[in-house]
Amino acid sequence: MGRNTWEQRAKQGQTPPGEIHSAGAAKHLALGALCLLGLSAACSSSPDYGDDKNALRGVRTVSFDKNGGDTEAVPESMTLRPPATTVERLPEPPTRAGRTFAGWNTEKDGSGSPFTEQTPVTADILLIVYARWELPTQLELRLPRDTLHFTPMKDGTYDERSPVLAVTVSGFKNKADADKVRLEVSTPQGNDPPWFEWRQEADFSEGTQTFVLHFAFLSTGFAEWSATLSLQLKDIPAGYEYGGGAHTLRVVAAHGQDENRPIPVHQGNIEHFNRYADTNEGLKLHYQLVENVVLTPPEAGKSNWKAIGTFSDTHADNRPFTGSFDGGGYSISGLTIVSPDDDFQGMFSLISPGAEIKNLGLEGGSVTSRDYVGSLVGWNEGTVHKSYATGSVTCRDFVGGLLGWNGGTVQHSYATGNVMSDNFVGGLVGYNFDTVQNSYATGSVTGNDGIGGLVGLNGGPVQNSYATGSVEGRGGIVGGLVGWNLGGRVHNSVALNPSVIAAIAKVGRVAGLDGLLSDNYARNNMKLESGGKPYEPTEDTAQADKKDGAGTSAFNTRDFWTSTLSSWDFSEDSEWAWKEGFLPILRNVGGEQEPRVQEVP
Repeated sequence: MGRNTWEQRAKQGQTPPGEIHSAGAAKHLALGALCLLGLSAACSSSPDYGDDKNALRGVRTVSFDKNGGDTEAVPESMTLRPPATTVERLPEPPTRAGRTFAGWNTEKDGSGSPFTEQTPVTADILLIVYARWELPTQLELRLPRDTLHFTPMKDGTYDERSPVLAVTVSGFKNKADADKVRLEVSTPQGNDPPWFEWRQEADFSEGTQTFVLHFAFLSTGFAEWSATLSLQLKDIPAGYEYGGGAHTLRVVAAHGQDENRPIPVHQGNIEHFNRYADTNEGLKLHYQLVENVVLTPPEAGKSNWKAIGTFSDTHADNRPFTGSFDGGGYSISGLTIVSPDDDFQGMFSLISPGAEIKNLGLEGGSVTSRDYVGSLVGWNEGTVHKSYATGSVTCRDFVGGLLGWNGGTVQHSYATGNVMSDNFVGGLVGYNFDTVQNSYATGSVTGNDGIGGLVGLNGGPVQNSYATGSVEGRGGIVGGLVGWNLGGRVHNSVALNPSVIAAIAKVGRVAGLDGLLSDNYARNNMKLESGGKPYEPTEDTAQADKKDGAGTSAFNTRDFWTSTLSSWDFSEDSEWAWKEGFLPILRNVGGEQEPRVQEVP
């Protein structure tokens, strides 16, 4: 308690510390305190303690004044009873932002004598000591475990896999003062990894000194490691405060807090990435694949991957991926998911608006699940571009070779794997509710209703795309590009499927069921069947915008794509490239792109 609080308690007749039980002693102790402080006229002569005089003899109280601190000492006062002459222990000191506690002093300005556990307390009935504050010459911060994830290097180099930490100190008056400050890094005892190294760079700009720390291990393994790091700023110039106020210190884990410095993903930490990216923290970060990765083949009927993110039917428990994954032009091979009772499966379960997957290839592998399933994403509301998948997908409804459900943008991407399901099945996307453009699919597609070589059920724009795989529906509504075109628009695209078959009805070269079609074309020798019988589309080329498109045999010439179709560009800065002897391929998208027109069975 502070001095005034102690006086108030004394005036109220409360017993002060020290176990003085006499009410008379309490009265005279209060009077003595008032006399010491010059607050009572009764002090002109020695007070008359009466019968309690002996009880008060030798009792002393020490009050600890925080002297501008933000918190109080604990306890705020201590009372000594004979024969004690020292406090034996000091209270827990107060704290003050931007200052270091430097002990207790008998004077408020620090000009008096230090007060310690061994300082004798005189016969004064009340002694007040004051907290002494100093500007810090160093500041220590602790970064908890898991702030950084370290991966040992094979050769101990500081490369793109090395974690990076950025420490910024602002408020410097000039570069000379900033250069005086040193940053030291250490790990608490027991946390040190073997062969741990780090180096730092310093950069001064507009009053802020930024220390960039690069970490590396000298190790031959790939074991993950994390620890509590201690960062100490030393040799802080006089006149500066840190830890609060106008001058601040900020620590940024630059290994994944922004997309300019994504967390590196590679063969050694791919399993750790799969676990960490599915945590609440990991779902919002940014990652980049830095080499081709081959996943360990799982046992028969087992998975070697857990879909990242969670979709909830009520949306209340949705855990979407909100960050980004840049494949860097590399691939992940053998991704396998066997989860027949689960929905929203793929490498990523749920991608939110603003999230991005790009430059990634999924080679081989397979996904077997239930609804809303794709090799790459089960449910997409973000952006997927310059990505591809070659594995097969076998599920129930809303299934695609790359994405199950798309409410975002899919562009400059392709899929070559076969897709087998029940309803609303597409070679690239099962259900498109937004945008598909500059993309293609070459795998065969088999299902019941709403089956398309590119998109199963379409409610959005599909443009500048093509499909080459055979399409078969055990029910109906089957099309070479789009199965059920429900309010969507298919524009400037080509159906090159060898066969499109519907067991019951509703079959079309471009779309199985109407919708808005414009400037689309289809091969004129496509095998079409409806209800077990050959289906003959209208041959009139004036019907180019109808669901059956227009017949042409010129699709294997470059002139067809640049002149007959519109907006197909093969220049060096375009998305499409012409590869002689093949159909158009996507520029700067990986994989073995050799799409051809398949023979009619």
